[in-house]
Amino acid sequence: MKRITAIFMLATLCLWLTACAVEKEPEQNPQENETVVADTVATIEKTQVPTESTADIEAETEEAVWDSTSLVGPWHLDTEKNDISSFADIFPEYAECGASMEIRNNGQMSWYIGTTGGYGAYTVENELLSAALLSSENQTDMPMELRIFLEDDVPMLEMDYQGMNIYWTFGD
Repeated sequence: MKRITAIFMLATLCLWLTACAVEKEPEQNPQENETVVADTVATIEKTQVPTESTADIEAETEEAVWDSTSLVGPWHLDTEKNDISSFADIFPEYAECGASMEIRNNGQMSWYIGTTGGYGAYTVENELLSAALLSSENQTDMPMELRIFLEDDVPMLEMDYQGMNIYWTFGD
């Protein structure tokens, strides 16, 4: 018992000494600081940074380079660009079940219009989202390519399904 008490007291003493010890920073010469700052400023002034023209910057801005993180979230049908009345022929359950698309940050996505839809993995390259999906109705392969574009600063997806262009817009 005496050993345990002695070890405990020794550990407590070591912790106390460690906590009380203050490491003193070496003093710096103010002239040394001024020299370092002057050298740094001189180096920066000598370095020439190429500048881009406004036209170059605008051209880069127009060419949207998409990555998967900028597309993550919920998507819904664009009611202005889609002819919803024609959906009854291809998606008879649309009026009852609605439509939705979800793009996840783990490389997975799903979509449905009525009872038609699919789920699976996707990749994004430039302005194209390529998806290797399975049909939710009969579990058959359903490869898809969706074009990515901006309209009025809002991301949009254009999907071709059975000869019909279907437009999705970002958000709930």
